[in-house]
Amino acid sequence: MQGVIDGKYYCHQNRTKVLSDRMLRRNVPSQHMQMYFSPRSVQTRYVHMPMLDCHKPSNTNCETLPTYSVNTMYSPSDSLPFNGYQTNVDVESRLRNIIFPIQKAVQSKFIPDESSDLYVNYYLTANNKFYPNNPHQLLTREEPLPKFNPNKHNIGKKMFNNSTRVEIRSLE
Repeated sequence: MQGVIDGKYYCHQNRTKVLSDRMLRRNVPSQHMQMYFSPRSVQTRYVHMPMLDCHKPSNTNCETLPTYSVNTMYSPSDSLPFNGYQTNVDVESRLRNIIFPIQKAVQSKFIPDESSDLYVNYYLTANNKFYPNNPHQLLTREEPLPKFNPNKHNIGKKMFNNSTRVEIRSLE
């Protein structure tokens, strides 16, 4: 038959490989996470000496890894190491303002310093004079538009009793 490709036709294999590699990297953590284990419970019923642990001591020590941080580590899992949450409990309590009881003193309120984004917002201004290295200059540029008046005959300008149908008929 004419026009039919005989054999195989490959196209965009490099791009497909790049996308596949990126998807694979999203399924692999950036580094090893701290592993925790819970030993099996010890039977206390029908045992002569339940105070003694019946497990043999482990010969292998647990590997100590750095504390999990959302800012520096990536993990696709939904069960992350507890030590990452444990170190940020104080930060969360401070943000929710539950450390100090209700009082009129200054320490019971969160007051950001002057270098906070709450006060330093020059990057939000229209001219961006204080932000010279703005990589997105086209976002703040104003385009000159030609004058255009869609309402040439001044139709429908009254506040009340604005019958535009009658005004349009009178134009013809």
